Amino acid sequence: MIWKGAELRNRIRKTVVWIGDNRNPAVWVGGGLALLLFVLLLPALVPGSEEEPPLEPPDTGGQTVTLLGQVTDSQGNPLAETEIRLCAASEAELPSPAAETQADGWYRLEIAVPTEMATKLIEGGEQICLALERPNFKPVALVLSTESWVAFDEDFHILVPNTVLEHRVGAAFWFVTLVFVLTMSLIAVDRLHKTVAALAGAALILMVSQVAGLFDAAWRILDFEGAVHAIDFEVIFLLMGMMIFVGMMEGTGLFQWMALVAYKVARGSPWRLTVVLVIITAVASALLDNVTTVLLMTPITIEIALKIGINPLMILLPEVLASNLGGAATLVGSPPTILIGTQAGLGFGDFLLNTGPVVVVALVILLVYTRWRHGDEYQTAKELDSAALMRRLEEDARITDPELLRRSLVVGAGMIALFLVGPQLEVMPALIGLSGAAALLIWVRPDVERMVSQVDWTTLLFFMALFIQVGALEEVGLIALVAEFVGNLAGSSIVAAILLTLWPAMIMSAIIDNVPFAAAMLPVARHLTATVPGGESGIIYWALVFGACFGGNATLIGASANLVAAGIADRAGFPVTYARFLKFGAPVALATTAIAMLWLLILA
Repeated sequence: MIWKGAELRNRIRKTVVWIGDNRNPAVWVGGGLALLLFVLLLPALVPGSEEEPPLEPPDTGGQTVTLLGQVTDSQGNPLAETEIRLCAASEAELPSPAAETQADGWYRLEIAVPTEMATKLIEGGEQICLALERPNFKPVALVLSTESWVAFDEDFHILVPNTVLEHRVGAAFWFVTLVFVLTMSLIAVDRLHKTVAALAGAALILMVSQVAGLFDAAWRILDFEGAVHAIDFEVIFLLMGMMIFVGMMEGTGLFQWMALVAYKVARGSPWRLTVVLVIITAVASALLDNVTTVLLMTPITIEIALKIGINPLMILLPEVLASNLGGAATLVGSPPTILIGTQAGLGFGDFLLNTGPVVVVALVILLVYTRWRHGDEYQTAKELDSAALMRRLEEDARITDPELLRRSLVVGAGMIALFLVGPQLEVMPALIGLSGAAALLIWVRPDVERMVSQVDWTTLLFFMALFIQVGALEEVGLIALVAEFVGNLAGSSIVAAILLTLWPAMIMSAIIDNVPFAAAMLPVARHLTATVPGGESGIIYWALVFGACFGGNATLIGASANLVAAGIADRAGFPVTYARFLKFGAPVALATTAIAMLWLLILA
């Protein structure tokens, strides 16, 4: 109901007189609040008090010119959040709109100009200048003329040629580089756990970017959203799914049963036992992952070696090297293959065809080298006729949960089948890994709290922190600088590109953990794949896989499986020193990498 004129004034007067005569404080407070509410609602109560719509300016024959374009870096990667604004390029007065590029690097900038001027722009009588700015890149002033326009239509839509921004080497560049080098150094000398080192480096980069970026745009390296975008969650989810699946299988007694089979197949020969255990380790590493395989096989190996009277390291070191070799054979075999395969779009079958043959030859080389190095010790070892050992193995080798094993094998077979046909169905490996883990959890209904504890959250955190650091390296331009340097050395030679990827990857994976180096080298491999003739086949990625996995065999800190096995052996009283591992592993790493090089050159 709307009150009008004298009636509205009369009601207001009566209300004010009633409040004034009443001495109750609650009435005064309530009346004051009511009066305030009334004043606020007065425009809606009084007719004609509605806000008038703004007057539209008269039509002066104006026209909107829309500029469309994309901004990339020197490697062709789209650049988001690049500021696009108008700069002076003619004497005509133009408005100063601004726009930002989207995630795909594209932008849309609309300029309102008189129709006469829009016509001159199209005919070449006027020019437009665009200023493009982004932190850690050199600013660009792009003068547009009819010669540079790719297309336009009657609605004055202009397609601006692709704009490439070059990185600027400044204080932020050196800061991020120093943090990354310091992180790698701490991992290499084992002064900090690799997860702690990677997490501390990522946190430092984000903190400095956030605080210093408030005062200087050049320090805006990564914000929180950029850090999340830098993490490859496909890798994280694939690792998580496989960890849950392997955690379910651990309680079945399958690995203990495999050790008993190896003992029986050996038939009294210590050398034959070594061969069988090495092959089992390599196959299990390819189907599960090398870290888990080593974790389960190492205690069994130590026990068997002590019973037959030989140093456990004679069997354990070949097993560890076999786990890294076998891990290179499949997409899910090791952290480097998961990382490289997922980001490069390589499938399970691609690995079997391109790395499988080399892994088989590499295992033969490993066994020949082991026999040559420890031949005398195998000859003097006791025969495997220990009845006590047999009873112990038979006791441990009982399948503790046959139903769980059956269901795990069914789900595992389904996952492998999906891994093989996944590329044709456009199903990501991470989705297969998560779906397999979820299906097994639903089918078995285990203790969820226990299963969550089976996930190696330390490794997942390491990967996430490492992705953030690599994202910062890409942002400041170090990755682009290395890629351009390697690209210039390779030129148009695919052979040079293979060698410049394979051998540096092998050497650096021996110096530091092969996972962070593979992550840092992936953008370089991507650049070479896109720019070197013949690289489109993906052969550069295979060179990186071989270099990272085989190079991890050279030193004790080269791969996570090495450190896991060394830790268990040390607790059993058989320490694995850096020098001993280097003497045994480095020749194998060099020989197997040379075989991989010959294979890649044949494929090239």
